[in-house]
Amino acid sequence: LMGIGREVFFVQPENILLPGQKHGFVGGCMGFYDMQLFIAGSSAFFPEGNALKNAVQNRGVKWIELYQGPLFDGGSILFV
Repeated sequence: LMGIGREVFFVQPENILLPGQKHGFVGGCMGFYDMQLFIAGSSAFFPEGNALKNAVQNRGVKWIELYQGPLFDGGSILFV
C-alpha cells in the first residue's frame, strides 16, 4: 500500500478474543467517533498495543480503552 500512499498497521489476531472462534479481528474491537478511537480492551494485552496507540495519538486521535483486559471482538463499536 506504500505505492498508493496508504499506511497500514498489522495486529496479530491470536490475542483477540472472539467466543467460539480461534481468534478475532482487530476491526471488531474498535469504533471511531469525533476524533476518538474506542477500543474494547487494553493496549497492554497485545504485543502491538503501545505502537498502535502511539500511531493513533500521533495523528491527533484520542485513544479510549473501554476496559482493562484482552481485546474483545464484538463485531465493532457503533455510535447511534
